[in-house]
Amino acid sequence: MCFPYEYEIETRGRCNMIYIIAGKLNAAVRALEVFHKMGIDPLIYVSTGEERIKGMNSLKEYANKTGSRIIREISEIYGRKVFFLSVECDKIIDKKLFEKGSKFFNVHFSLLPKYRGTMTSFWPIVFGEHETGVTLHEIDEGIDTGEIISQIKFEIKGEYTCRDLYFKYHENASKLVEEVIPCIVQGKYGSFPQENRNATSFPRFLYHHFPKEFCSKQLKLMEKRQVYNILRALIFREFQLPSIDGKKITAVSLKPLDTTTLSIQTNSGNVYVEIAD
Repeated sequence: MCFPYEYEIETRGRCNMIYIIAGKLNAAVRALEVFHKMGIDPLIYVSTGEERIKGMNSLKEYANKTGSRIIREISEIYGRKVFFLSVECDKIIDKKLFEKGSKFFNVHFSLLPKYRGTMTSFWPIVFGEHETGVTLHEIDEGIDTGEIISQIKFEIKGEYTCRDLYFKYHENASKLVEEVIPCIVQGKYGSFPQENRNATSFPRFLYHHFPKEFCSKQLKLMEKRQVYNILRALIFREFQLPSIDGKKITAVSLKPLDTTTLSIQTNSGNVYVEIAD
């Protein structure tokens, strides 16, 4: 790990390099804190949708509080030499639009090369994964295909919903940026290529076509664990909730809940759900 007393020495002479954090919420806020400790005040681009998530720190609010400049569009820095850090950036970055010598990095919410692309809080739960992680990698011309610099692995607990997993990603991504940003700023890091044979990718359109509304007759044809995984993968109150027979589901369990108002029959036993008020 790189330590604070090295920062000033190592970052001198980089005055022509524009630092930018593009992203949102806790992990991006933590990245900004780390840059500030290094004596670097990066530009900020805030991804859309930040205001919808309850219980997390806002990158926009923190940047305004600390006086960091916020840009409205990434195009404002086209043609410049940049050190670009994406932490849930909602834009695909075309490196050719920036000056030669620019550096590009991304914090991705999965253990690459598995689950490239979007909706990484959704698909691992649907497929019953028991672990996932966060990856800091170089940005290349593909989607989450760049060389891996560092990863943190963690457990997907059996009761996690989509929202729970998303918050866990941010928790671990915050740790990752704290550990690794000082090293990549100084160029003191290694990387290794991804194993494409182990890669999986789920474009956003697949999620949009995934059913979110079910009838109890359909679920009787499915297995208990399958129904359980699908329902908890769809529970993210700020964005969507699954429904059964027109009733919104806020919680799901393999065992009866104190607040259970509905028992769902499957092909291999019951799943217990809580109905929205």
